[in-house]
Amino acid sequence: MFFLESILRMHLGSPIDLMSARGCEPLAIPGPCKRTAQDPPSRKGDATMPTATWIRNLLEQRGVAFEEMHHREVFTAQEVAQSEHVSGHRLAKVVVVIADGRPIELVIPASRRVILEKVQQMLGARQVMLASEAEMDRIFNDVETGAIPALRHWKEVEVIMDETMRTDGEIVLQGGTHQDTVQLNFNDWYHMVQPRIGFFTEPENVMCSRPFLDREDFGTGA
Repeated sequence: MFFLESILRMHLGSPIDLMSARGCEPLAIPGPCKRTAQDPPSRKGDATMPTATWIRNLLEQRGVAFEEMHHREVFTAQEVAQSEHVSGHRLAKVVVVIADGRPIELVIPASRRVILEKVQQMLGARQVMLASEAEMDRIFNDVETGAIPALRHWKEVEVIMDETMRTDGEIVLQGGTHQDTVQLNFNDWYHMVQPRIGFFTEPENVMCSRPFLDREDFGTGA
């Protein structure tokens, strides 16, 4: 419960009742180890899981150049970005919300957090709340909990990108595990996923006691 409360305080743009909040998605960062197409497919519950085979297959089928990375197991964007010196602007974090009963995949930079009120206004929904772990496991059942890649893969799940995610050059996606990521060109990702665009975030350090320090010329560090 303490872990969930800490994560919720870091990623929500406005105060909510933590007992009724329903989870959020951590982000992983690339390291020096690469995966190959010969690695075995991932399975939930494995101690070490390679990038999900379907992610590789999807990118290869679309002709998208990508690089697989490996890092130590982590659960928050901030601690890993600081240790790996990767800019939070280039880390695509997925936050899953349930809007009037339907799942929505929000893609935002790791240096920012979702404002639920703005999402609700954008969607014209009566109710928007973070998805619970049980809901994420049920919908995104081919990846580790909270390690959802920013891809259009699941039926009836709309993908919406925050405008601040737009960038030149490379971005990093979760690889379906808490130890693997995929790096690819933003334009390639954008043309493949074709997300809806909105503006529904604010900087991570607006309300956090420990700011998410982010410098494009140096990466992220404290």
